[in-house]
Amino acid sequence: MGFRFTTPVVVSFGEESYFLDRDLKMFSSSPGHAITRLDGSEVNSSKVVMACVSTQINFDDLDNPPVNLVIVDNANKLKLDKSLKSYLDNLDQKDMSSILVGIFRSSSVTGAWSKLGPKAEVREHKKLKTWENNNEVVQWIQNEAARVGLKVDPKISLAMFQVTGDDLYRLSSEIHKLKLLIGKGTVTVEHLNLVMTPSSTVASWDIADSVFHKNWKKALSQVASVFKYAVEDPSLMILGALIKGVERVFVARSLLDKGVPHDEIASRLGMHPFRFKMSVLPQAEKQTTARLVSNMQILSRLDVDLKRTSHRRTLVDLAVYNLAS
Repeated sequence: MGFRFTTPVVVSFGEESYFLDRDLKMFSSSPGHAITRLDGSEVNSSKVVMACVSTQINFDDLDNPPVNLVIVDNANKLKLDKSLKSYLDNLDQKDMSSILVGIFRSSSVTGAWSKLGPKAEVREHKKLKTWENNNEVVQWIQNEAARVGLKVDPKISLAMFQVTGDDLYRLSSEIHKLKLLIGKGTVTVEHLNLVMTPSSTVASWDIADSVFHKNWKKALSQVASVFKYAVEDPSLMILGALIKGVERVFVARSLLDKGVPHDEIASRLGMHPFRFKMSVLPQAEKQTTARLVSNMQILSRLDVDLKRTSHRRTLVDLAVYNLAS
């Protein structure tokens, strides 16, 4: 397993964490490389540059020393300074003695990373669509099953999606369980019943979207679905999505009040302008900054209260209702 590098920089980005983690594993398994893994949320640019320029020699094979490979996870959280900008600007496209990989867990790549041209190979992993007339998760299930030697009818793939939702980690696990169960062959409904257990097709960020669209009935219904199928208490997961959501909408509402153009707001949020206009803008238009400050206070109290009680579901329901009303 490994990746064939053809450029001195590789950028992997997007909102589908499963594919980013798969890339990370693939890069980290590249043979013939002296690998350094860093976390962009924990290191500065200077440390990244030092790792790139340091010479790592394999004394067991001086004639074929390993290529220096530096992998920066959470590169979107790495603050670019002059040292890294200079390093990227002065890279020789043909010099493969040191390779830098950036894993951006975000919808876009900005700054010097986005201006490397032929020096970088870019791998984008968009969130898979789950539209009724274009369900990319269902197609992915079929492709992934075929990759391991299983044949899955589209109706079976749709059933797997309806049971599991768009959690690719869980779906990958279920596919591999099916592989162990039947070896090679065609997956049937009976096989699914043996290995799969129901889960919610609602994600925590879906709840946040309904809350900030001020649709409390839908939000509470989604909360009920998540709690019904959760293996572990989902309260903190829901809280995290709500906190991230209110922060994003607050930034958007504040900038709208200042007359900042929509495209610029989208850029500041690290979003594509179309996605901003379709999702965050309608939410921000239904809010005021005062109301959003109040929402932040509600979520701060919820954070404290969830750690003090076993009645978490009730607290989450009340908070969601108050936020969405």
